[in-house]
Amino acid sequence: TGILTATGFSGPLSNASGISTFYDLRVTNNLTVEGSTTTLDTNLIGVDRVEVGANSNSIVGVAVTQSGTADLVRLYDGTSQVVTVDDEGRVGIGSAIPAAKLDVSPTIQVKNTALNGVANVDINAANGGQARLNLYAGVSGGVARAARIDFHNQGVAQWMLINDFSQNGTNQFSIRHDGEHAISCMPDGTVSLYDDGDESLRTDVAGILVPEKVIHLGDTNTYLQFTDDVINLTAGGTTGLSVQAASVRVPTKLGINGAAP
Repeated sequence: TGILTATGFSGPLSNASGISTFYDLRVTNNLTVEGSTTTLDTNLIGVDRVEVGANSNSIVGVAVTQSGTADLVRLYDGTSQVVTVDDEGRVGIGSAIPAAKLDVSPTIQVKNTALNGVANVDINAANGGQARLNLYAGVSGGVARAARIDFHNQGVAQWMLINDFSQNGTNQFSIRHDGEHAISCMPDGTVSLYDDGDESLRTDVAGILVPEKVIHLGDTNTYLQFTDDVINLTAGGTTGLSVQAASVRVPTKLGINGAAP
């Protein structure tokens, strides 16, 4: 019933079976389709939005099937491709060619602004596997500059902080505080501890190197002190033993076999 305007049509218009073919069809009010619709190479032009009001407990709201190798979904902001789902299910946000299951460029933020809220990033590996966080900073001399944090649970649980990159012949790992070294590890295995920027302890192939003193915790006037060619043992602020290059000196009293001097 009503008025139908078309440049041409074929097939039945009012019977309940058969196929009707139209060259152009314009609907100025509502269109209700009771059944399935098939569209080929459909472009939506001048559309403010596409809304799917699905209400099912078993049928998916939007299903996209790609039988070829082209991307499943591309979303654009103007001419910029901002979201991509490729044919292998890899999702790119800001990345037109995702290289992993989730490829985000340039920044990802995990945030919880609620009071006492929790923001988590979970990296889970199966028992006996390895959870790894890789940090890359471009390419230098053809070698990827990277650092990584590993947690292994392969029989024995262990943490590893590893620096993999090489730049200008150096390969250094360090933990810094206020821009100054707190802990550093050099390529030759030397490990140094720092206090307020000053090296306080070093371990290398020569042994354990102490700049000046080994102090008793909680009793700072009891310590072992190293100066040029001299080792002093001080207790209670008094040097009781001094080992020098050519002699051993006892500035105070010396007790033998435990006897009080």
